[in-house]
Amino acid sequence: MNTPISGQIFTDGNGTRIRIESVNTINGFTLLETVDAANANDMSACGDELTLDEWHTISAQLNLHLEE
Repeated sequence: MNTPISGQIFTDGNGTRIRIESVNTINGFTLLETVDAANANDMSACGDELTLDEWHTISAQLNLHLEE
């Protein structure tokens, strides 16, 4: 599975939309910052920090795919 890029939005096709806010890789360790896409412009919105492995697990569990 590929590493997402900042600004991409992933959806399950049923209303869940997650925006990748940032992707940081240091010494082979990748950390993603995500937020619900509806709150992407809200600076006070809570988001999540996920490792790349956590992202792959969650995106598979939720059946997320890149929004076209």
